[in-house]
Amino acid sequence: MGTVEIIGFDISNWVRAARIFCEEKGVDYTLTTNGMNEFADMKGETHLQLHPFGRIPAIRHGDVVLFETLAIGHYIDRMFDGPRLVPEDPLEAVRMEQWVSALLDYGSRSIMGRCVVQYVLPQFTGKPIDRATIDAAIPDIRAHLAVFDRALDGRTFLHGNRPRLDDMILMPMVDALVTVAPEGPELVAEAPNVAGLRAAFQGRPSYHATIPQMFRKAA
Repeated sequence: MGTVEIIGFDISNWVRAARIFCEEKGVDYTLTTNGMNEFADMKGETHLQLHPFGRIPAIRHGDVVLFETLAIGHYIDRMFDGPRLVPEDPLEAVRMEQWVSALLDYGSRSIMGRCVVQYVLPQFTGKPIDRATIDAAIPDIRAHLAVFDRALDGRTFLHGNRPRLDDMILMPMVDALVTVAPEGPELVAEAPNVAGLRAAFQGRPSYHATIPQMFRKAA
């Protein structure tokens, strides 16, 4: 069926997670924008044929087209040989789904939507940073990181010493927070187990292979 094509912009934490899935699984992939040049193009007819809600990522693999990061992760895990991205133990697999849902419903909204994105978008739109939105998000970010910090107590990753899909979704959010938001390093330092998860990823090739270009320039 050929190489997996991941479609989106590398700055997206969700696109980065999809890339990490492939890197950790040992799956060949390419990252393309499928003709998109700016964020508004995600709502264009060409991209809507791949992702009907106009978001990223989507993937193409032969005749298969999929959207939504968790579905992409399960596809990569089930369709290719390599290290399991979903825990083998049924209970741990359910817990993984629990943490992914928490990241989708809570962590992403506070960390990314109300903080990181508020710093990134003005660089493209020229509009001022929405300081009120960021300030209001800080208590929620602190609370949400504390939940994951407790879950990681005594572990490198959420299910032991190997990263799984939920770890691979969490890390890009934490990395973006530290890299983009001035408040990020202090917030993550308050959650040392979360900081440890990020540090553990920094020792893995998948981290370095998927760093967004904007982050490389910031460094």
